[in-house]
Amino acid sequence: MRKLSVLIMLIFVIGLSACGSDGTINNFEIRKDDYYISDDDRVIIDYKTNEDGKLVEISIDRLMTVQDMFYYNNQIDYEYIPEGFSGNTFTEAGYQCNDYENLFVPVNLEIGNTKFKYDRFQCEYREVDRDNEFKTGTYIRKYNLRETIDVARDVIVTIVIFDDTSIERFIEIQDIPHTMKMLGVYTIGLNIDQDGYSEGVFNYYRDMAVYEQLLLKHQENEAAMDEVLGVSESVNLLELDLLAEVTPLVKDFEERYALEIAAIEELVGEISVIADDVVPTDNDEEPITDPGTGDTA
Repeated sequence: MRKLSVLIMLIFVIGLSACGSDGTINNFEIRKDDYYISDDDRVIIDYKTNEDGKLVEISIDRLMTVQDMFYYNNQIDYEYIPEGFSGNTFTEAGYQCNDYENLFVPVNLEIGNTKFKYDRFQCEYREVDRDNEFKTGTYIRKYNLRETIDVARDVIVTIVIFDDTSIERFIEIQDIPHTMKMLGVYTIGLNIDQDGYSEGVFNYYRDMAVYEQLLLKHQENEAAMDEVLGVSESVNLLELDLLAEVTPLVKDFEERYALEIAAIEELVGEISVIADDVVPTDNDEEPITDPGTGDTA
């Protein structure tokens, strides 16, 4: 009788384990179509899940700091002067405010529908009113030159000028991309003369495309990273000679894109769904009692 009871208990446990394997562990919240900005305000991720909680779309992009938005953008015409305008469109950033030499920045910016003016003493863009005067208060928006503009990719950032003789007062001059993909930056840094690269050229579009496709394939970060690094599921970790021949899909991916990897981990923590069934640990495991004899196993 005791053997029969133990056998029934084992079958019951195995059955529960089999049911749990088809649960929602590692799936995502269903029908999510949103964007996520990392805790450090450096990476933005657009994503979408379907009705089954499967990740079906993802786009990873790095937000640029305000100073980099101007330093790397070679489409800005610093000599442009709107007809009839007598003020300054650009001003010196101030050598203590940024990491580059002789950086010029727009006097005024518009982010979405909010107007900003550069404050050289504070090294930041501060929100202004209709008369281009700095607003005061606790909740005014401001962006330091070394900070990113933490808004969605579809929010337009524009160089504007303030003309108090104009009916509109703030006149749009040029839109400015605020992410690496939008700007098309393929490199980490220029040399001091800005006529060459200080490091190797990195194709951000290509590298992120590899990572994004593998995330969609595996639906979790660990397996995606293994494949990026060239570690196959079929490799025996004890066969060290095979590990020595590993060829990563993207060279130095972990070093170059640590910000993006960390942001994906944060996103998974935000939208993942964990099954209600909690597997007990060794410390909180309840003793199994034989229903036939009352003995504990």
